[in-house]
Amino acid sequence: MTKRSSFIFKLFELVNDPVTNDLVSWETNGKYFIVHKPTEFSLIVLPHYFKHNNFASFVRQLNQYGFHKIHPDEWIFGHHDFKLGQQEKLKNICRTRARKLNENQNLIVKSVLSKEKMISEISLLKKYRNILTKNILDVCRRQENLLQKQKNFEKIQNKADLEL
Repeated sequence: MTKRSSFIFKLFELVNDPVTNDLVSWETNGKYFIVHKPTEFSLIVLPHYFKHNNFASFVRQLNQYGFHKIHPDEWIFGHHDFKLGQQEKLKNICRTRARKLNENQNLIVKSVLSKEKMISEISLLKKYRNILTKNILDVCRRQENLLQKQKNFEKIQNKADLEL
């Protein structure tokens, strides 16, 4: 069973509260919420719902739950499971640390699989290296033969030039 986050439910409640709409509200599409007046929001709304009035801490908390700032010049935040009228999706939102742990476990499994794949690829690369080495040696031998033939041809040419 997923542990419910009081932060997420309080956030949903405060964004939906019509009393705070001049400070924080849903964007018209209901996909994002916007903090219209961060200073007033910090002084009035945050202490009412949380144990602090620090806007930077509020934003940090949003980031820990996977929210993203949508526009660089405005305090608009979004999360794919935090939408107007979709309270049932709030249970899908969890802190990043828990998500990171799951991601790390997945990375370990993937790294074991990728280690096996790398060992196989290394073996194949060694075979290709051996083939290339043989080809290079063959080219070197051919080059030596051609150089020897060229020297022989030059000797014959020099001898012919002397006889003329």
